[in-house]
Amino acid sequence: MILGELLNVGGKQPVYTAIINVFSPCLISEKYQLWEEIGQVKEQQNCQVWCIISDFNAVRFANERKGSRLTNQNSGEMIKFNDLTEQNELFDLPAVGRKIYVVPTKWNV
Repeated sequence: MILGELLNVGGKQPVYTAIINVFSPCLISEKYQLWEEIGQVKEQQNCQVWCIISDFNAVRFANERKGSRLTNQNSGEMIKFNDLTEQNELFDLPAVGRKIYVVPTKWNV
C-alpha cells in the first residue's frame, strides 16, 4: 500500500491518497478474509482518494464468468464481492485491450 498526498490537484489543498495493489487468492475463504481486511484498512486510513489496482479473482455478474457454470458457491461469492465494492465505494472499471484467457494446467502449456 502506498499512502501519501497528491499535490496541486486543481490548485486545491493536497489530497490524502491510498493506492493498493492486490492479487486475490483463489480459495474462497482466503478471498473473504482479504476482502474484510481491505475494508478495515480503508476505515483506518481515512483517505480522501482510495484506489485499488487488483485482480480479485472474482466476478460481479454471472455473465462475466466464462467456461464455468453458476453454482450456489460462486453465486454467494458474487454477492459478497458486490457487497465489498458497494461498502468500500469501489468502481469496477471496464477492461480494455486484449482479453485474458486462463489455460488449464492439463494442457501442459
